[in-house]
Amino acid sequence: MLEWVLEARDDHIDTISDDPNYDRLPPDWELTATGVTETDAIMGIYSRSAGQAYGWKEDGGAGRLVILPRHQFWAYVSEYPCHTGELPPGVENEFLVSIEQGKGIATVCVD
Repeated sequence: MLEWVLEARDDHIDTISDDPNYDRLPPDWELTATGVTETDAIMGIYSRSAGQAYGWKEDGGAGRLVILPRHQFWAYVSEYPCHTGELPPGVENEFLVSIEQGKGIATVCVD
């Protein structure tokens, strides 16, 4: 399974590296693989310094690497909270607002 995931990673990097927007990715971009089965994996691209999630349009044409909606970045942060110790300035408030809008109420527990 590990060999298959590493091959999928290499294939994805080869594909996106040919995209004209590849050079615009921030230097801290990170590739994730989720939903891994024996035949499929969902690949994601994220940058904490930019506070963005990136995706791939399958409909052809130049510049198929695109910025995804902001909530997808927050889904990544919630799934991988310890990948880095820093977030872009001011995003903590945006995170709380996103939780309030998505769940109705933000609850914070303090020990």
